[in-house]
Amino acid sequence: MTAVVIVLGLLALLFLLTTSSRPWVPEPGAATAQQVKLTRNAFQAARKSRATREPVALTLDQPQLDAVSTMIGQGFPPNRLSAHIDDDRLTVTASRPFLGRWLNVRGITSGKSIGFPDLSARVGAIPVPGWLAKFGLGIARRLLILRGATLPPLDTLVAGTDVANGRITARITLPRTGLVDQASSDGALAIDDDEVARIYCKLADEQRANPDPLFAHQMRRAMALSSATRQSDGAALVALAMMAVNKDVGQLAGDADTKTAKCKAPSGQLTLQGRMDSPKHWSLSAALEVTTGRNFTVAMGEWKELSDSLAKNPFLAKGDTSGFSFVDLATDRAGFFWAKALTDPATIDQAREKMAQATDEMLLPKPAVELNDGMPNAQFVAAYGGTDDPRFKAKVNSIDAMLKANGVP
Repeated sequence: MTAVVIVLGLLALLFLLTTSSRPWVPEPGAATAQQVKLTRNAFQAARKSRATREPVALTLDQPQLDAVSTMIGQGFPPNRLSAHIDDDRLTVTASRPFLGRWLNVRGITSGKSIGFPDLSARVGAIPVPGWLAKFGLGIARRLLILRGATLPPLDTLVAGTDVANGRITARITLPRTGLVDQASSDGALAIDDDEVARIYCKLADEQRANPDPLFAHQMRRAMALSSATRQSDGAALVALAMMAVNKDVGQLAGDADTKTAKCKAPSGQLTLQGRMDSPKHWSLSAALEVTTGRNFTVAMGEWKELSDSLAKNPFLAKGDTSGFSFVDLATDRAGFFWAKALTDPATIDQAREKMAQATDEMLLPKPAVELNDGMPNAQFVAAYGGTDDPRFKAKVNSIDAMLKANGVP
């Protein structure tokens, strides 16, 4: 009995030492349009490694690190991240709620490294030697792989770093899949990439045999191909997004994009309420909802519009409006509302019955396309402040009310 008490006491002490009453990282605000632009540029540079399978050099300064940290906190709550660079020293801090307290982790690296950098780390009040920190990251990588992620070794992920003069240059290889869906799990489903590939190839065959430009009719076809389960409906939504956007969307569901390599992609643009951009917004939002969950999906929709408020060229597609578009935002929200209904046991039967006879008006009510379309960033900021401003939140609430009043679940 005494031994049990001692063990329990030691475990309680360890818990108190490794956790804190408060987070080390403050609650993040919403990303600004400029931060979205900085992060988008960094991601576009990093993703080149996916095609070449070779590391690319990515250089980030403090404003870029702040942008990435803010967007991670906004997209993957309740996780919080901060990165601070001081001349030749980089400090990365992460906070996450844990059993009523906060798990705070801090890692510090400096100078140059070949392969994944050496770290000095701290978990709560306990310092962690560099070798143990790297070993722990290796264990975390293996756990993510067991959960379905596709992650190369640490020294392949980060082939080298150089922290100097207030910047970090890292030679990185961006994984094809796995990180987003492992970091964001609020409502996400386990989508079978074989099922996605099956449905996509059938959709492609049908579109070649009987071309139809209406997105609503493609939805009918996708629902007819689903096996009438939550997971199969989710797979149908990913396959639909692969048709409407491009096959790269299949990476949201494992290797669906590569498993459809032999399926000839259908040609021609789809339309929803007469718009060629709306099928892309609707379907990508629905696919994100079933593969990553609500928080990331909502953030992605807002980030896209913030990016467009600064852009001369559209983020998603030729023909998409440049500027902050409440039409696009409403379309995004309609997409994830329907995706939720199609994968929620409480609403799936009724939603499937409706989508079997889908129309433009069901998917995106006409009042949605009459909203403000293409606001420059200065005009958006003057009217709504930012995406965490009460004025913007009130506008979003009014859009949701309009969608629901017009039949969107």
